[in-house]
Amino acid sequence: MASSSLNELKKEMLTAQVGAFCQQMGSPQPELIATLKTAAGQQFTADVAKSLGPLAILGGESVSDVLVRLLKSLPFGVTTVAGAADVRES
Repeated sequence: MASSSLNELKKEMLTAQVGAFCQQMGSPQPELIATLKTAAGQQFTADVAKSLGPLAILGGESVSDVLVRLLKSLPFGVTTVAGAADVRES
């Protein structure tokens, strides 16, 4: 009889631990989200520079010039590129 109440207590403790873990994982910290966004942005920038580098070399332009020209040709409303001139003229 004592073992069944001990098992019940262990079960309740485990249920509480699982609930606390799920609650922590369900609400990530804003700092974590910001860090992940920054890392993704840096990786994206590196990938764009790597991909557009050969085009820039062939055209005698900088990577940012090639990117601006590319974004101007797209139909969605990109208006600025960080550190570059306006992409779409009004």
